Amino acid sequence: MTTLGDEWLPWLRLSQALGIGRVRANVLLERYGTPENVFAQEERALVADAGLPAGVAAQLVSAEGEREAKNERARLEKLGVQLVHLRHPDYPELLREIHFPPVLLGRLGTLVEPGRKVVAIVGSRNAGLRALRFARTVARDLAEAGVVVVSGLARGVDRAAHEGALDADEGRTIAVLGCGLARVYPSEHAELAARIKERGALVSEFAVDASPSGAHFPMRNRIIAGLALGTLVIAAGDRSGALITASHSIENGREVFAVPGPVDDPLSRGTNKLLKESGAHLVEGADDVLLNLELKKQEPNVDPRPPLVARRRPPPLPGVPGEVETYLADASRPCTFEEIVFDVGIDARAAMSALGILATRRRIQELPGIGYAIADA
Repeated sequence: MTTLGDEWLPWLRLSQALGIGRVRANVLLERYGTPENVFAQEERALVADAGLPAGVAAQLVSAEGEREAKNERARLEKLGVQLVHLRHPDYPELLREIHFPPVLLGRLGTLVEPGRKVVAIVGSRNAGLRALRFARTVARDLAEAGVVVVSGLARGVDRAAHEGALDADEGRTIAVLGCGLARVYPSEHAELAARIKERGALVSEFAVDASPSGAHFPMRNRIIAGLALGTLVIAAGDRSGALITASHSIENGREVFAVPGPVDDPLSRGTNKLLKESGAHLVEGADDVLLNLELKKQEPNVDPRPPLVARRRPPPLPGVPGEVETYLADASRPCTFEEIVFDVGIDARAAMSALGILATRRRIQELPGIGYAIADA
């Protein structure tokens, strides 16, 4: 059980006030500085100066809002939820930079330590086995490189991403919920949620008992994108919620990555569209993400093979123009009889004689139906 002091009540009251969404909450904070200053205003001032509808302003300053904030605090304390508000030094810096960030976040577990880099991985709930295997592998590889993986605890790619991060010895992952922290959605992910809480955090901006709602998930997606340096999309249809997360990344100047797929696969239309139209970076593995975000240095392109030793050309054969063998040795492919005659500049009879001698001495190969090539050393 945690203890939340009275300083949290104005933040709870503002974040849960009816008619005050994330946009109005941010506008009020920008105008008045703190929730305490917001609630110090008279109702008519909130209408005239802040542009609130009269009914919303009345609800905002009512005693009912204060009572509900105290009730919510009791529920949060019982569950052990920690809070962080927009003005708090522990508020994630990248999230603070997005358009209309959540004014208050609840968490179970540990959020992001200073200096830790975060990458989002999202995709279809109905992804196939190959996409799920890739998501788990790339999440594990990113976590092993010290990256915190954030996703939405949904079925499919989200789950694979969380599990992949947990596969790494010191892997950390964050699950952003589309419901309150008293719930796990989907319910079959309860065990996974418990593991995430031990090795990362469950995060929500909604009231602690809030049910999952269709309206909540786009709001959740903006937080997933906002926490991360970039968003990797794996297996997404052309109307996938993962594309909403990617669009938030683009709007906030973050990087977007996508894994391409077959053009006739419906779950590749969204990712292929990101690559084709939105400038997403093509990803074949974790290194593509790490290098682009400058979380890993490019290794020098050193060829591990031993250097080629220049072929020593044997001395010319008597009666064979040396230009014929030289021409074939310098060619990058087999050459036809007509090419040899034309390019070397000898007559057909001399060319036929030279090629016959060279083939007999195994200095060249005759490839039926193709032409002539220098023999392998």
